This record gives sequence, C-alpha cells and structure tokens, in this order.
Amino acid sequence: MSTNAEPAPGSEAAPPPPAALADWVLAQAPECFFSLAPDGLVREASPGSQRILGYAVQAFLGRPFLECLHPADRAQAREAMAAARRGQPCAGLALRFLRQDGAVTHIIGKLDWSPAAGLFFGAVREFSERRAADPRLAAVLAELKDFKWALDAHAIVAVTDLQGRITYANDKFSAISHYSREELLGQDHRIINSHHHPKAFFADLWQTILAGRIWKGEIQNRAKDGTCYWVDTTIVPLLDAHGKPEQFVSIRADITQRKLGEEALRQAQRLESLGVLAGGIAHDFNNLLTSILGNCNLGTLSLPSESPVHAYLDQIEKASVRAADLTRQMLAYAGKGRIAVAPVDLNWLVTGMRPLLEASAFQNADLQFQLSPGIPEITGDPAQVQQMVLNLITNAWEAIGERSRGTITLRTGQRVLAKAVPSPGAPSMPVPPGCYVTLEVADTGCGMSPDILGRIFDPFFSTKFMGRGLGLSALMGILLGHGGSIQVESEPGQGSCFRLFLPVAPGG
Repeated sequence: MSTNAEPAPGSEAAPPPPAALADWVLAQAPECFFSLAPDGLVREASPGSQRILGYAVQAFLGRPFLECLHPADRAQAREAMAAARRGQPCAGLALRFLRQDGAVTHIIGKLDWSPAAGLFFGAVREFSERRAADPRLAAVLAELKDFKWALDAHAIVAVTDLQGRITYANDKFSAISHYSREELLGQDHRIINSHHHPKAFFADLWQTILAGRIWKGEIQNRAKDGTCYWVDTTIVPLLDAHGKPEQFVSIRADITQRKLGEEALRQAQRLESLGVLAGGIAHDFNNLLTSILGNCNLGTLSLPSESPVHAYLDQIEKASVRAADLTRQMLAYAGKGRIAVAPVDLNWLVTGMRPLLEASAFQNADLQFQLSPGIPEITGDPAQVQQMVLNLITNAWEAIGERSRGTITLRTGQRVLAKAVPSPGAPSMPVPPGCYVTLEVADTGCGMSPDILGRIFDPFFSTKFMGRGLGLSALMGILLGHGGSIQVESEPGQGSCFRLFLPVAPGG
C-alpha cells in the first residue's frame, strides 16, 4: 500500500493543536498582547513583543513595565493602571517605549484590569503609521509630554472638576499631603483643608475661577498625618468651546519653610521690642518700689505699737513685695534677671520641690514624676530653674481647671541632637545641635488652638480670668538666659506638652 495515498473521500486531516494555532494567530497580529501583575511586572507576552517592543518574550517577562517607558510617560501609565483598577478601562494610550537596544518606539494601546485573574491585560501597537501621516502631531504630543514631565518634576500639580473633585494628582502632591494617589483621586479637594482660612477666603477663590479667571495666593493645607504645610498656589481654569470652565489645574510650590522663617522673625522682633520695654519699665518700677518699701518701714518704726495705721502699712508692704515679684518676672522675661550660675542636678532639684508641687493647690490633679536616672548636670541658676518648673506646673494645673480632674506628668531625660530641629509653638527658638537635658511637663487639660498657641509667650496675654500673662513669658526669658530652647505641642481637648531643652554643663 502506498504511503502517499490520498485520504479517502469524506475524511479530514487532523487539526493542529489549539496552542499552536493561538501562537500562530498572535504572531501575525499587529499588536503585542501582555499581562501585568498588580505590582506592574510583566507576567505574559505575545510574540509581537520582539517585533513591536524590541524584546524577546523571555527577556520581556519579569520586567517592570513602567521602567520600560520614557520617564515623561510613566505618570500617565501609572494613572491608567489606577483607573483600570477602579473599573475604568483605558484606551488610546499614546506612550514612548524604550526598546532593549535603547531606541524609542511610539506605541498606542489599551489596558484593562481583571479582578478574577488579579492581572492587568494590555495590548499595544506601533504608532508609526499615524506619525507618518502627521509627523507634526507626534512632535506636538512629545513636546507636551516633556513639558508635563518637567512640570511634575518641579511643582505640586492637581486637576479638579467643577465640583472640586480631584481627577489628577502627581507624585509631589502625594508626597506633601501624605495621601496615596488612590486616596486622592475622586475625593473632594477639601480633604486637605486645614480650616486656617475663613470661608470668605475660599468664596473669593471659587468666585474667581468659576468666572474663568486665574487665582493666585498662599494657602495652608493639612496633610493626612495632621501636620500643616503652606503652598504658593496658582489655579488655572481650563475653558470649553464656549469659554466656560470645565476643569481646574492647580500648580503649587511648597513654601512651608519660608512661612516658618517669616513667623519666627516676626516673633523674635516682637519679643525683642517687648523685652526692651518690659526691662526698662521693670527697672524704673523696682526703684519706685524700693522707695515705697523704705518709707513704709520708716513709717512703721515711727508709729506707736498700738497704732491702727500699722495694719495699713502692713498691707502696703505686702502689696509692694508682690509688685517686686512681678518686676522680677518682667526682668526675667526681658532676659535681664540676675543669674547665679552653678551646677544643677535637675533630678535632685525636682525631687526637692516635690512637696511644694504636691501642695493643696493641685489637689484636683494627679502629679506623676518620671525622672530619668543618670542624667548629666546643667549650668544655671537653681532658683530660676525652680521658677521655670513652678510656672510650667502652674500652667498645667490651670489648663486642667478647678472643676475637673486630670493628670500632670513631669519627665526628665537626655537628648543628643546631630542637627537643628524646629520648635513647634516657638518657631523663633529652634533647638540647635548639641547635648541637652530635657524637662517635660504634659497635662490632660483643655489644650490650645493654633491661634492661642502662637501667643502664649507674649507678655500680658492670658486666657485665665485672673491671669497676669507673665508666667510663660518669664519662663521664655529665663530659658533664653540659660541658652535653652522649648517645644510646645497642643491641640484643643488633647492637652498640652511643654518640653524644655537645657544645655549639658561642660564636661557633663
């Protein structure tokens, strides 16, 4: 029997294996088909990867897809992946692909997300035929992408719709706000509102951009972790064919450090001028008190022991002594008080004050001591350091109030700073590098709003009905005289924490 016999009529040749047919179809297709893992690594690729993308299939597998794109196009592709995850298939993506040999291929494609498979599925084809038909269009697109890349590299950029919902956010926006891109997209822009500005401020902003005009200004925003930052902002309305705004582009620059510097300079100038005034008044007032007390004592000596005038002179003397204490606080605020320098063991000093601090005035507050053993000595005036401790404890007790119960915690410790750190609540006193003993007084009281926090060291400013407003300002003056710094952390209803940094004594 001949082996070349024709098949019998009605019989058919065996079909090729399905896998072989699929490979043949994919090889003929003008597209390259691929799948990506959720992290963007290439999982599968069709044979078209060699012809279209310049990668053999095995060389393409396992590569980060975004790193194979032109740097200026990666943000667009990342946005497309995020949109696909939200169920918004992306088509018509025009990208520049970096071939294995370093050449650039212009591609256009689409991307879908399959929840069942847990993979991205994509298809791309060369963009060469359209570029050949209109090379000017390709040049303009490439130029626009380069401009966008440069803008994203320099500025904080966001796009919102007419209702203020975020439709685009670049990496710098995510970095400064501490929100991921996925957390920002689709959210109302008020997600970063710090509530620092009045409603009229934003009413003017919206009135301007809805009228199609550009708005410029400085805005304080709040990050996800609660910290605030300042941005110099330009909002540009993008208009439709009828000249009406259809979306808004916000371009921002981080100016937080500049604003902190300006505030620190203003506070330092204000405190310096007030210090000069307070020091001058205190010196003159002290001279008057010396005369009053001297004449009061002479008058007492000149009167018979049974004279009723003694009671009046006694009241004059007591009032004069209290006034003298007030002048000492004013001089301390001005940094002109007398300092008797000596080595001070802060733990020993606080322990000696404990009976005084636990006196009946603080019966509604639980006073806790957390003293770190073995801390080095500081150099200072023991009496003035005691005054700082008393002022902080008194301030904490007043924050708790007589009608409520709370906890005051006094801690000591040691810190070594390799670089300067900012001082929340006292921007004019950043903590320079060095070795410090720390004294911390924390309370569970009413806390302070940012507005009040910015004024607590101003002389004669007080939120207490009977307060003189000199306790914390005197503390600031004493601290300056000892070369120290302070950090203050407080929020309404969350209590406050005052942390003093006192330089370690030489050789300590």
